[in-house]
Amino acid sequence: MTITTERRVRPLWISALDLSLTSTAIARSRSGAHELTRVQPRTRGHERLEEIRTQVRIGCTGADLVVIESGFMGGSGSTTRDLAGLDLLIRHTLWTMHVRYVLVTPATRAKWLTDKGNATKDECLAAAIKRFGHLVDIRGNDEADAFTLDAMAHEAYDQPLVTMPADRRALLFKTSTSKGKRGLPVIAWPQIERTYEGE
Repeated sequence: MTITTERRVRPLWISALDLSLTSTAIARSRSGAHELTRVQPRTRGHERLEEIRTQVRIGCTGADLVVIESGFMGGSGSTTRDLAGLDLLIRHTLWTMHVRYVLVTPATRAKWLTDKGNATKDECLAAAIKRFGHLVDIRGNDEADAFTLDAMAHEAYDQPLVTMPADRRALLFKTSTSKGKRGLPVIAWPQIERTYEGE
């Protein structure tokens, strides 16, 4: 008699970042374990950037993929400049760590979660608590955004954390259009090699 065992795809380790100078949220999920970390520096300037980068390193080391909310749209002033610097610093740090990352806009995140691209922060918080509250304790807007990004990635790679409405999956693979032609993917998910548990 031959006994066959089902091969299971290794669960992905996804980290997700909602970057902020005052309250960066880091979400991590792997094998049914979920974690949320909030970084709230009391310093400014280089010290603040280094504190955030250190915690991002800890939260993203070993991840198969990091999802970053990319909301910087330009502007002026020291705060805007520092936020843009943080965004670039974190992307470069992940590159030096050989950790892949993908960018998701706030509108895409909100649309996937609530079906409204212009949903407010509080609407997104309420929806995230409703969808993911049984998995993790979400204590604020930043954590809601980070965990939503985490869940989006798991859905994109066929390892969903929760069941979402069927039409939301199409949003993960939507392409932009230009003059009636199909353009680039709105979210450029990288290919991740599928390995199996025990390999």
